[in-house]
Amino acid sequence: MGGDSLGPWVGWNLREKDPGNPDKKSTLVGPELRVGYNITPEWTVFGDIAGFSTLNTSASDGYGGRGVIGVGHQWNLGKVHPFIGPHVGYIAGKGVQDGVVAGPEIGLNYDVAEKVFLYGRAGYDHDFRNDFGQGIINGGLGAGLRF
Repeated sequence: MGGDSLGPWVGWNLREKDPGNPDKKSTLVGPELRVGYNITPEWTVFGDIAGFSTLNTSASDGYGGRGVIGVGHQWNLGKVHPFIGPHVGYIAGKGVQDGVVAGPEIGLNYDVAEKVFLYGRAGYDHDFRNDFGQGIINGGLGAGLRF
C-alpha cells in the first residue's frame, strides 16, 4: 500500500446536491494521485487527491475535487498485498454535496517488479451532510512506484 500511485478514479454519487432533484445520482470520473508512507511493513499512512468531471447531473455537469488522508493495514503475501483501512477528507464541486467525507477502503496491490506495482481499490465516502446510504461508492485502478 505504501508508495506513490497514479490512475483513473470513478465514483457513483448516490445523492447529488441539486435541491430541486434530491434523488438524482451522478457519476464522477477523473485522475487520482496517492502518496503513501510505510510506518511498518504492514501499516501505511497516505494522502489521496482526485480531480473529477461530473456526468449525469440534474442541473449541469462540471468539475470538482476530493482529498482524503488515511491509514491502512496490508498483508504481505509475496507479490500480492491486500489492504483495508479508514479515510477522512473533503469533497467539493458540481454534482456532489460539498463537505466532509469518511469511510472504509479495501484493495489489492500486485508487484510487477521490485519497486513497481499495480493496484485496484474500492471505497465508500459517507458525506456527513447526507444520510449514511447517500454517499459515494468509488474505486480506482492504476500503477505505482515505491521509493
